[in-house]
Amino acid sequence: MRKLCKTHGDIEIREILDDDISNCELLRKYCIGDKEIQKNFKQNDINKLLKMPQEYEHHKQKPLYIFYTKEPIGQITFEPKPITYISILIAPNHRKKGLGTKALRLAIELIFENFSDVNTIGAKVSPDNEGSRRMFINLRFKERKINDSDNMLNLTRKDFE
Repeated sequence: MRKLCKTHGDIEIREILDDDISNCELLRKYCIGDKEIQKNFKQNDINKLLKMPQEYEHHKQKPLYIFYTKEPIGQITFEPKPITYISILIAPNHRKKGLGTKALRLAIELIFENFSDVNTIGAKVSPDNEGSRRMFINLRFKERKINDSDNMLNLTRKDFE
């Protein structure tokens, strides 16, 4: 099976290669201790997001690492099915620079190009995470409140094209 990969300028999203593992382990350790990540994600979700590639081998979820100037700065995780849920995590020192939006746009393109059965991409965002919410809305996701602690954002293939 071929590796998933998409690049635009200095941003690249792709499945991890063996040569990347030590750098991505450092990214993982750095993100796990970040207070913003701990505030916006439940611990179980953090652990799922930051699994190393070998932990995904028998999983349907696909981790894509985000590289900026060849340095790993984050991870996007999704499971390709008709309604796909996507998660994104950016290292704290790379936030608020537009890199997450660029990487997420590449991931959406990659998903719609490579998985014809995916019709909708969804994301669950904490109301406290205004930056993440704005990022998804700027990429044409539609928002709906599901309860007091979460909002669901959805993007259909038709809305993205």
